[in-house]
Amino acid sequence: MDSISWVRSQPEILQQCLHEIEINNQEHTVYIRAYADPDSIPPTIYGDPPYGIICDLWFSYPSGAECCSIYIDTTVLETELRFRTPSFIMFTPQFVAGKYHLSSLGWYWKPPYEDYAPSGMPDFDQKQDNWLSPFTDQWTLCGPTVIANCFWWFDSKHNVPPGVPADGYDQFPLVRDYENSLAPYAGSLQDDHDMWNMNHLNTPWPPGTPPPSTPQPFVPGYQNPPILTPWGELVERLAWFMNTDDIQGTGSGHIGTRVPDVQSAIDQWLLSETYENGSTLADLLYETTIPQPTFAHIESLVKISEDVILLLGFWYYEEEQEFIRGDVNEDGMINMADLARCEGGPPFSCDDAADVNDDGILDIADCEYLANFLIYGSPPPPPPFPGCGTDPTPDGLSCASFPPCPGTGEWWRVGGHYITVAGVNSEDSLIAISDPFVDWAELGNPGRVLSGSYIPHSPPPHDPREHNDAGNISHDIYQIESSLSPGGVWGLLDYPASFDPWGWMDNFNGQNIPDEFIPLTQPWNEFSPIFTEVEYAVVVSPHPDFEIGAVPETLRLVIGESGSYYVTLTYTGGFSNPAYLDVEGMSTGVDWYFSENPVIPPDYDSWLNLWISDTAQAGEYHLAIIGTDSLGNDDTAYVLLMIVPFCMVDWIDGQYVTMAKTNCGQEGQTQFDAPSFQWYGLEYLYGPPERRGGGSIVIGNDSTNLALSYGFNHRDFIPSEQLKVDTARLDGMLVEYGTAKYHHSFWPFVEVTMLSVGFMDTLYGGGEAILQEFIVENQFMGPVDLHFSLFLDWQVGDPLLNLCHYDSLYNYYYQYSTSVPNEVLGVMRIPDKDTSILKGFLAVDNRIYIDPQDGWRKDSLWTCMNRGTWDNSAEEPTDLSALLTSQPFSLEAEESHLESYWLFGYYMFGKKSQDPFQKFLFNLLKLKGYYRGDVTCDGNLNVSDVVYLVNYLFGVGPTPSPFVDQGDVNGDAQANIADVIYLVNYLFLAGPQPIDYDRWLYYILMWRWGVPQDEALRTAKALSTPPAPNTSLFHTRFGNLGKSEF
Repeated sequence: MDSISWVRSQPEILQQCLHEIEINNQEHTVYIRAYADPDSIPPTIYGDPPYGIICDLWFSYPSGAECCSIYIDTTVLETELRFRTPSFIMFTPQFVAGKYHLSSLGWYWKPPYEDYAPSGMPDFDQKQDNWLSPFTDQWTLCGPTVIANCFWWFDSKHNVPPGVPADGYDQFPLVRDYENSLAPYAGSLQDDHDMWNMNHLNTPWPPGTPPPSTPQPFVPGYQNPPILTPWGELVERLAWFMNTDDIQGTGSGHIGTRVPDVQSAIDQWLLSETYENGSTLADLLYETTIPQPTFAHIESLVKISEDVILLLGFWYYEEEQEFIRGDVNEDGMINMADLARCEGGPPFSCDDAADVNDDGILDIADCEYLANFLIYGSPPPPPPFPGCGTDPTPDGLSCASFPPCPGTGEWWRVGGHYITVAGVNSEDSLIAISDPFVDWAELGNPGRVLSGSYIPHSPPPHDPREHNDAGNISHDIYQIESSLSPGGVWGLLDYPASFDPWGWMDNFNGQNIPDEFIPLTQPWNEFSPIFTEVEYAVVVSPHPDFEIGAVPETLRLVIGESGSYYVTLTYTGGFSNPAYLDVEGMSTGVDWYFSENPVIPPDYDSWLNLWISDTAQAGEYHLAIIGTDSLGNDDTAYVLLMIVPFCMVDWIDGQYVTMAKTNCGQEGQTQFDAPSFQWYGLEYLYGPPERRGGGSIVIGNDSTNLALSYGFNHRDFIPSEQLKVDTARLDGMLVEYGTAKYHHSFWPFVEVTMLSVGFMDTLYGGGEAILQEFIVENQFMGPVDLHFSLFLDWQVGDPLLNLCHYDSLYNYYYQYSTSVPNEVLGVMRIPDKDTSILKGFLAVDNRIYIDPQDGWRKDSLWTCMNRGTWDNSAEEPTDLSALLTSQPFSLEAEESHLESYWLFGYYMFGKKSQDPFQKFLFNLLKLKGYYRGDVTCDGNLNVSDVVYLVNYLFGVGPTPSPFVDQGDVNGDAQANIADVIYLVNYLFLAGPQPIDYDRWLYYILMWRWGVPQDEALRTAKALSTPPAPNTSLFHTRFGNLGKSEF
C-alpha cells in the first residue's frame, strides 16, 4: 500500500488508492470504521448502516483495482483506518499497515528507534508466563511490564550505533544482553533487544532465588559471554527489584507493586550499572514521582525526551446521591430535552433520574411516562420530584453523579493499574498509552496498531507474546476528562474498565495501592460505574538542563512607561524542576517583578514586568536574566534595556541665536512653548507664543510610512537617547552642542542621530547661525530607499505678512515679513558628500496646506516632496511654511547618510552684519570644515595660503582661520609640515586636492560618545567629504562664494 490521502470538503472524502499490489492474487480487503452516508456507499461495501451510526465496512478490491472513495461525516473527530491483506506467514493474517487518523494534527508520539523500538514506545503484555499473584491468581506484573516498556525505549534510543536484535552487541546498559542455557536456543546469544529477553518461557515464575547480578563494569560493544543464570530476562528481573507481590518475602503481603517500590527499584537499577570510569547510569538518568499530575504537566514531560508511567486508579461512588426524577439530562429542569435524552437510552450518569416511573427498570416505559406528563398533563414522576432528594424505593439502580443536587455518598478505590504513555495530543486533549492488560486499539477502538519485523502480528485475540516483538504495538487513545474522585485531577474517558467492570475489577481488586488510599480501598459494589483516574506519574528521564530565552532582545521604554520581556525556559534534559528567576544589571529607579517566580511545570514561562520611574537614568542597560533550578542547573539570557526620556526640548545657544531641539524629530513646537529658531533675541519677530510655529524632519519612501513630529497627531518618532546639551572649546572658541537619537516608529526602520552646534563667538558670522545635522542609519536587515525633507513653519514678525526668497544655485532659502523687511531667517543645505543639491523647495500658504491641529496631510506632503521643483506657491504676503527636500538616497543595512543645514539670522540691509550675504554663507561653509587650505579666509587657495601656514607652523604668524585644522589639507586631523608639502604639490605639481570633512561631526563623535579619534575621522570623512572645491560641480555651485560681492 503506497499512500493514503484525503480531501477536506463537505462532506469529507477519504480516498484510498491501491497501486498494483498483488499478494498471491488474492482480493485486497480494507477495513474502515467510520460514520458513513449510505447514499454514497458503493455496491462493493458489505453492510447498510443508517446515517450517523458507527459501523464496520469492508471494501473488497479485485486484483489490480486502483481506488475507491467513501464519504465521511464531518462531525467525526477521528476516523480509524486499518488495512489488512491476506498473508500466509505462520498461516495467520498479518496487519500490513497501521491505523490512521484524519485528525492527526496535534499529536506527539514517542519517536521510533532502529534497534529496536521501530514503532515508538513498546507495548509489552503482562498476561504471559504465569505472571500471576501467588495469593489471588490475578495478573499483577503491570508495574514491571510498563517499566520494561520505558527501559527498552531508552535503551533503543541510546543504542548508537544501532544493530539488530540478537546480534550480541550492546551500546547502553539499561537493558543488558544475556546468554541462557535453556531451550529452545540453548547456548545461543540472547541479545538485549531479543524477544527472549522480554520473557523466556522456560524460566519459572515465581523464582526461588534473586536474579544474578549483571557483569560490571559495562563495556560497550560485543557482549561475550554475558551469562546470567538461572534467570535474568527483563520483566521478571524488574519484578524482583520492585518486590512485586512481595516476591522478596518482606512479609508485607501486598498485591501488585507499590509506588515507593517502583521508585526504589529504578534507583537501584540505575546505580547497579557502572562504567569503566566509575560512573553509573544514575549519572545519566534519574526517576521522579509526581502525585496527582495535571495533563498539561504530563504533556510537557512526554515531549522533552522523558518516559512517563502512570498509575491508574479505579474508583466508584457509592450512594446516596440526591437527584430529581425525570431530569434525565441533569440540567436542573424537566422539559422536552429530557425526553430526547431518555429516548437516547443508557448509559446515564444517574440511572435513578432516568427511572421516570420508579419501577427499578430502565426501558421505554420511562420515556412514555415522561412524555405523558410533559405533553398530556398526566401525573408527574414519583418522588424525588420536583426537588432534590434520595430514592425512597429500594432497587438495583444507582446515581453516580447529578450536578444540580448534593451528593450524600462516598468514593471508594477498588485497585490500580500501571500503563506507559506513548503519545499526547495537546490540541484535542488526547493521550495514547501502551497498556499491558488490553490492546484496545486492536479491538477496533481509537488508537494505532503497528507491526514489527520478527514476530507476526495477528488480529485479536492473539498470543500475548506477539508483543514481545517491540515493533508490534497497540497504542490506545483516550479522551481525558476531569476527575470526580479523590484519586487525581483527571482521568481517562471510556477506559475499558468502565465497559467490563466485572472482569477488570476481579483482576485489579486490591492491586497497586498507594499508602494514602489504603483507608479508601474496598471491593467493587458490582453496580456503581467505574471511573479511571490518574493518581501518580513515575518519570524516568535524563538529568535535566534548560535554556532560558527572552524577547524582545531590545526593549525601549520612555521614562514613565511600562514594558515587559517574555521569558521562557526550554528543558533540554529530562524532568524539569521549578526554576527561580533573577535579574542583574538593572538601572536604579526601575521597578520590576516576574509574573511567575519560580516558573513551574508545565508552562515554564513568565513575564519580566518593568516600570520606569522618574528617578531612572536614561541610557542603555545590558540585563542578565538568570534562571536557577533546585538541582543547581542555570542559564542566562541577555537583553538590552534602553531607557529614553520623554520627548524633550532644550535650546542650543549661540552668541545671537537660539534654536529649540528635541529628541523626537521636532524642530520647536507650540506644545513646548518654544520657537524653532530665534535670532538676536527679537521676540517680536515671532509673534505670541501660541503662533511661534516649529518644524520637523520628514523621512519615508511613500505616503503610508512618512514619519514626522508635528501637531497633535503626527508623533512618528520615538526617543532612543536623551537630549543632551553641553559646551566645549575649540581653539579658544566656546561652542554649545546638542545631541539626541530617535527612531522611526514603524517601517522603514531608521534611526536618526541629531547633532547641533551653536557658536558663542561671532567669528565669521558663526554667532548668527546654528549648525544642525541628522545622521540617518538604516536598521532594517535589507536595503531601503528613502526621501528626506526639512519642514519649517517659521513665524517672522506679523505671521500673516510673511514672504520668502530662495536660491537653487546655493541651496538656501530665507523668510521675512513686510512688517520687518530687513530681518530674515534662513536655512542653507550644506553640500556634503555628493554636494547634496536639493531636489526641490516649496513655500506654501499654511491656510491651504497645513491643518491647524494636525499639520500636513501625509498624502499631500508626499506629493509636495516629489515635485522636484523650486516653487513659492504663496506670492502674496501670508502665513508661510517651507519644505526643503533632498535628493532620494538608498541605504544598505546598517549604512548611514548625513543631512546638514545651517540656520541663520541676517540683516539684509542693516549694519550689524558687515559681510556681504554670499560671503556670509561662504564663512558658514568654512566653519563647517570646507575650503580647507584657505587659511587666509579670502576665498582663494594660492601661494599666500602656503606662506601663511608656514609662518604659523614656525611661530612667526597668526593661526589659520577660522580654526587651526583649516590647514589640515591631507585629512589626518592635524596641521603640520606634511600639509605644507601636500598643498605645494597640489598648487604646483598637479597633486591631489585638499580633503574637506565635517569638523563638528568629527569632534562631537569624540566629545559625546567617546568614539576613538581614528574611527571618528573615518566616519566624518565617509559621511561628509564633498567633491574638492575645484571640481566642476562644486565650483559651479559653491566655489566662488568666498569671492562674491552681494
